[in-house]
Amino acid sequence: MASGSRIGSRLVGAGCLSALLLGSGCAGSTAQRASYVEQYEQGRYTQASVNAIRVVRDSGAPDRDLARLTAGLSAHALGRNDEASVWLRPLTERSDDQIAGKALAALGLIALEDGEDRTAAKLLSRAAGKLRGDDSAHAALFAGDAYSNLGSFEAARLQYRLAQSSAKDPGVKALVASRLGEGFTLQVGAFANRGNAERTRRRIEQDSVLDTLGEPTVLARKDNRGGTLYLVRVGHFHTERDARAAQLRTGVGGIITLASAEDTAG
Repeated sequence: MASGSRIGSRLVGAGCLSALLLGSGCAGSTAQRASYVEQYEQGRYTQASVNAIRVVRDSGAPDRDLARLTAGLSAHALGRNDEASVWLRPLTERSDDQIAGKALAALGLIALEDGEDRTAAKLLSRAAGKLRGDDSAHAALFAGDAYSNLGSFEAARLQYRLAQSSAKDPGVKALVASRLGEGFTLQVGAFANRGNAERTRRRIEQDSVLDTLGEPTVLARKDNRGGTLYLVRVGHFHTERDARAAQLRTGVGGIITLASAEDTAG
C-alpha cells in the first residue's frame, strides 16, 4: 500500500519526464538526435547518458546544454537522482527558456517524488512560466499536485486552471480535467493492488459510522513509473472545513484532498 498521506508525489503521469524533453523548442542536429536524444525517447537511457556526456565533454560540440539536459533526464530515469540534479541545476538559469524550463520541471518532479512538496511547487511553477503549450500544462499540473499535498488548495486550483489554459493535446487536456472537480473529498488510501483497494472500499461501506460519508469510490491513477495506483476516496464536501469536521467525527483518517472530476461526477 502507498502511504495514505503521501500519494500525490507518485501521481505524476506515466512517461511525464519523456514529455519534458525535446519536441518543442529544443533544437539539435539530426546526428545528435540519433546519438542521444532519440535514444532517450526510445527508453535507452544508459546509451543516451553515455552519448550525451560525451557531447558535454567536447568543448567544440554544439548543443551542449541539450546534452546536459538529456544526461540529467537519463540519470533520473535510471534512478540516479543525485546525478540528475547535478546535471540539471546549472541549466535552470539559462537564457533559453526551453532548456531552463525543462530543467526546472525535471527537478520539480524529482522533488515531488521525494515528498519535498514546497520545493516542488516552487520549481514547477517557475517551469510552467517558462514553457509553452503542453510542456507548460504538465508543469502547472504537477505544481498543482504539490500545492494540494501542502494543503494549499487555492494555489493548487490556480495551477490546474493555468494547465487547462495551456494544454493542447487531448490526452493532456483529459489529465488536467481529471483534477478540476469542485470541493473536497477524503482519501483514505492508495494501493498498487486493486484488490486491496476494493477491500478497503467494502470495509467503509460496511462500517455504520463511515457509511454516513456516502458511497466510497476507487479511482485509478498512473504513477510516475507507468504503474497504476488505486485511490480510495469517500465523501464530497463544499469546504475544507466541512471535510475536516467529517474526518474528526468519523475517525476515518487519510487526507483531505481536492475532489477530482471523477469524484464529483454523478
